[in-house]
Amino acid sequence: MEAREAALRKELEGVRKINEVIEGMIGTLERAKGNMGTVSQTVTNATTLLNTWTRMLSQTEHNQRLILNPEWKGATQDLLELEAEERRRQEEVERRAAEAERRREEARRKA
Repeated sequence: MEAREAALRKELEGVRKINEVIEGMIGTLERAKGNMGTVSQTVTNATTLLNTWTRMLSQTEHNQRLILNPEWKGATQDLLELEAEERRRQEEVERRAAEAERRREEARRKA
């Protein structure tokens, strides 16, 4: 009986040690999870900064190309050209609509 009790105590001690090891592993895994969250946030922040830097660099290159282009007449001229192009497009739409109306009218007269 005493031998059986001793064996059970020894087994209980072994189970307790295994539990301690498992609890230690769980703690380590939880810390690793927290660290991965920190790494993930750091990567997200770095990506945001890199995207911002890339946009700034792209805009800087665009501005430099404009400034160094001897044919560029400034932003005001760019706006005037855009407005003129929009007017040309609108006039073309109106011309096509008038042409289509003229054809319909002509077809009605023939009918």
